[in-house]
Amino acid sequence: MNTAFFKTLLITIALLVFSSSAFSHGRAVAQYGGVAKTEKDVVFELVREEAGTTLYVIDHGKPYPTKKLKGKLKITVDGEESETNLTSTGVNKMVSDRIIPDNAKVLVKLKKKNRRWVTVRYSF
Repeated sequence: MNTAFFKTLLITIALLVFSSSAFSHGRAVAQYGGVAKTEKDVVFELVREEAGTTLYVIDHGKPYPTKKLKGKLKITVDGEESETNLTSTGVNKMVSDRIIPDNAKVLVKLKKKNRRWVTVRYSF
């Protein structure tokens, strides 16, 4: 009887330890008032502003340098698509003068030299 109890206790503790570490890694938390999504353990926060759009990139809680990234923003509203480039303007910041309207579907594509595109999808 004691053996069964200890086995159950050990399994319960192991499940709690492993599940909490899985949930804490890469959690998307908005820091700039936008919508945050996680892709490949990096948080991408898209912020709609009056004058355009801003994308913030955070890797493991630290600003990710966007200077060497190439970025594109594809916006679809009522079946009509438009595309624009994202330009690095800060340590972890990329901007576009394109305004994202309500009911838009947005595709953000980012690429670092010699790497594959990372794609993040948003709905507003």
